[in-house]
Amino acid sequence: MATHKERQVTQHVQKTSFTRVVTQVEQVCPVCQKRFWGARIRRYCSQPCRQKANYQRHQEQYRQVRMERYRAEKQGQEQ
Repeated sequence: MATHKERQVTQHVQKTSFTRVVTQVEQVCPVCQKRFWGARIRRYCSQPCRQKANYQRHQEQYRQVRMERYRAEKQGQEQ
């Protein structure tokens, strides 16, 4: 009976790295009017400014949800 020779599989791993070049431009934050440097796609200077802009865009919806929650809680306390 013939025996088969076991085949060893070798794997070649080549490490590569890619460098992106992102052009930095000077911009003005639309919320606080502060000048900052960032990529072209960046709109706001910081996370708090981004959150404030989001709240201002959806202000009525946030207020309506808050009032509904308040009224439901108040109804629960009266009964």
